[in-house]
Amino acid sequence: MTSSHKKLRLAITIISILLIISRFLFFPDIELDTAILFLLAFAVFPWLAPIISSVEVPGLKIEFKDLEAAKKEAKEVGLLAYSNAVETKLFPAFVQNDPNLALAGLRIAIEDHLRKLVGKNNEAGEKTLNQVLDRLRVAKVITDAEYNVLTRIIWLLDQAVHGAEVDSSSVQWAKDVGPLLIKALDEKSQNQLKNSS
Repeated sequence: MTSSHKKLRLAITIISILLIISRFLFFPDIELDTAILFLLAFAVFPWLAPIISSVEVPGLKIEFKDLEAAKKEAKEVGLLAYSNAVETKLFPAFVQNDPNLALAGLRIAIEDHLRKLVGKNNEAGEKTLNQVLDRLRVAKVITDAEYNVLTRIIWLLDQAVHGAEVDSSSVQWAKDVGPLLIKALDEKSQNQLKNSS
């Protein structure tokens, strides 16, 4: 911490304390109120900021092991049963070095395919992706196990969309898992068309 930073923090703390003291001097009968609590917090915050910024807040980082666990579950329920040689246009060149963009792109592709899977049977007009997933589960287009895995994967991808810190290995994870998952959803769509004809 530089001396200028220390001086700024000290100044903020002193000003906050002086404001609290003057409030009690001018209004001796005043009780502890929101303004005083705010000033106390403001006096202490500059000294806690470095500690707070170094603490990892849960939910703001996607662990690669969580993605791998979701991949394993997806394999177990048959959502990644296809060959690795699936061609895909999911990931344009600009996402190659950005794990957040790669996971966000996969999130968009999954939603697009799930909405297509609901297709013309969407009388209820599901608006959220959770409603789409519920509809597919109720209609027995996806199993309960597939629903659980898809919900978990989408939850992880949503965090990437909202700016969570993402491991760089996630780009390769998205490239490996994405095409297989999309292929499985396409197969379900094809089976649904065959069954309806």
